[in-house]
Amino acid sequence: MSASPQLENNIQEISLNGSARYRIDGQQVVISIPVLSNNRDNFSLSGTLSLELWALTAPYQGGNFNGQALAGTQIGELLDQHFLPNCEYRLNFAAPQAGEWSLCLMLREWNGTAFETRDYINFGLPYLVETKTPVSRSEDGKVIDVDFTGRKAAEAEAPEAKTEVKAEVKAEVKKAETVAKTAEPAKAAQPAKAAATKTAEVKADAQTVSINEATLQELEQVKGLNKKLAGVIYNSRPYKKLEDLLSLKGMGPKLLKKIQKYLSL
Repeated sequence: MSASPQLENNIQEISLNGSARYRIDGQQVVISIPVLSNNRDNFSLSGTLSLELWALTAPYQGGNFNGQALAGTQIGELLDQHFLPNCEYRLNFAAPQAGEWSLCLMLREWNGTAFETRDYINFGLPYLVETKTPVSRSEDGKVIDVDFTGRKAAEAEAPEAKTEVKAEVKAEVKKAETVAKTAEPAKAAQPAKAAATKTAEVKADAQTVSINEATLQELEQVKGLNKKLAGVIYNSRPYKKLEDLLSLKGMGPKLLKKIQKYLSL
């Protein structure tokens, strides 16, 4: 893996901007990014972009690294001089092995043969795992919610602070074991939960997605619409009518007829 290329004034070509955050909730992680931008100026599409959360043995400084992939998703292509605001991704989370880890969020781009790292964020607090149950510092003891306070480098932490974190880890593991023994869900509630889930799915299918107001992620979830074409629709709006989509590269009459029941202005 190669280090991020630099533009003038140390601005990344493709970058993560603002105070990024992650929150681990059970077997999922929620990643929030204020702005994801393509700062190139040759007016073409980027390669396919991939967002990845890694647990590393040391803060990432570019180049090769040792670690474990915790979560990731591909977010399609992005036109030059365009950006995605208020990005939030809920992803499946694979906890790392026992140890002390430095968490890093990487933005990578497909170059035709492999993904290359374009930008990254090191989160300041260490992520500690002493058993198979991943536990890290949190304010309420239920989920992990870490603010990004330093870019391209992890903040140094005093020995006293690390001792405090390890003590909290032991307390959290013990608490989790107690809850697991006493909070077994009632079997009778499972059929009702399944029925409610099925009803919610039916309602979701009946809803349409606004081609003028939907987020890129909402457009990508439209049945029959691939991520590349969803990105073109997102970056070419606004539209006066659904038929305006026929002017886009990759959109034909048959495809529009197939997906128009899911779309609205």
